[in-house]
Amino acid sequence: ASLSLRSLLEQGGIPPVLVSAESADPRERIAALKMNAAADLSRLAGELERSGMAGEAEKLRRQAEELDPYVFGSSDADDSSADGLSRALGLARRGDYQGAAAALEDRARKGGSGAALYTLAICRAVAGDAAAAAELLRKAADTGVESAALRLALGTVLAEAGQYEEALRQLRAAAAIDPESAFAHAAMAEVELLLGQPDRARESAQEALSLDADLPLARCAVGRALYQLGDAPGAAREFGKALESDPANPDLLYNLAAALAAAGRNDQIIREIAPAAQDVQDPQIARIVGEAFEAAGQKDRAREFLTRTAELLPESEEARLRVARSLREEGRLEEARAAVEELVRDMPRSAAALTELGLLEEAAGDPGKALQHYRNAIQLDRTAPQALTHAGRLLLAQGQVKEALNLLKQAAALPGATAETYHWLGEAHLASGKALLAIEALREAARQSETPRGETGRALGRALLM
Repeated sequence: ASLSLRSLLEQGGIPPVLVSAESADPRERIAALKMNAAADLSRLAGELERSGMAGEAEKLRRQAEELDPYVFGSSDADDSSADGLSRALGLARRGDYQGAAAALEDRARKGGSGAALYTLAICRAVAGDAAAAAELLRKAADTGVESAALRLALGTVLAEAGQYEEALRQLRAAAAIDPESAFAHAAMAEVELLLGQPDRARESAQEALSLDADLPLARCAVGRALYQLGDAPGAAREFGKALESDPANPDLLYNLAAALAAAGRNDQIIREIAPAAQDVQDPQIARIVGEAFEAAGQKDRAREFLTRTAELLPESEEARLRVARSLREEGRLEEARAAVEELVRDMPRSAAALTELGLLEEAAGDPGKALQHYRNAIQLDRTAPQALTHAGRLLLAQGQVKEALNLLKQAAALPGATAETYHWLGEAHLASGKALLAIEALREAARQSETPRGETGRALGRALLM
């Protein structure tokens, strides 16, 4: 449901062909008249058929096909015929953009035909060349063609090329030409999101929904705007509505899962996202579901989804670490060792992997090996707070207070410092006889701790007595 020229084509937001009966190019005028007349005949045939006049309807359909064979998706027209433009436009309408581009190259190069330039631009955009498409659309506009569809297409390809300010100007022009175009307002919302304007994006997307309540592009733009504005529950509600109309869309499923995670609704993730995630090969969805099970204390289910994340995304250090950590915490040390040693082999410069290996050695009863792994992690990354914290903790236990205090001070100065870091820094200050500094560190440990830590309270009591 994201903004792209291809998605607009697929959803009917813009036509693959744009012709004008007022064009300066006589062949374009002929093509426009034939296409319009054929479309009118085809609509009339449908009305006759619904009225029970099947014979008359068939006659009109034959006349429509003679005027424009592409109405029904078939043509044997000759490239060299005087009506070659009609054939080229017909190819584009049937989705043969490569064939249409080849037939339109020469005509577009000569200029003058807005239809040729517009359709060739569509072909270029579908092929992934947004810059070429934007240039062709600008030339089409220079021929005098002025339509909401052209401005919408131009704004979209400019957005795809990263020219957001100019894209927004073109999309606003499209909405001014056709205020009832839900697609124009939804596209504006998408670009406003890219420009970091979630408030405006929400307004534009809601305007689009007021015009077309079922437009996925608008619904998802509202969801992303609410997410950026910090309203994760509102974002989840919008993504849930979008998913109802497109339940097989993995991007929508991910957006819903991410919004639910931000809203802290782990129970809903487990209830609604986990069953759908079984059939979706998406590592990020699996990660979110795994974290939800982890938060709920369901370690086996958590590891199931985190293992899937690691399998689908082997370069994901965090997913593989979570699997190893889960195994270690359950006492399955041999499995944990196999997982973390494989991670160290794959990522030998990962301080986090070496830190986990140190924790595993501690769990196995070898603090000496653990300390060496922590030291190796610190050599790789002096800004690794967990390695600094655990090394300081072990050194403090060995009575090496000065070195422990130095490492724990470094850890506490880093953004990733945790309650555990401050707890052991407080203990180190106590061991150094610095009661006031210990009190300060231990109070910070208590403040950061999600659950009360008895050992922190006891250490704080000792510091206050001192």
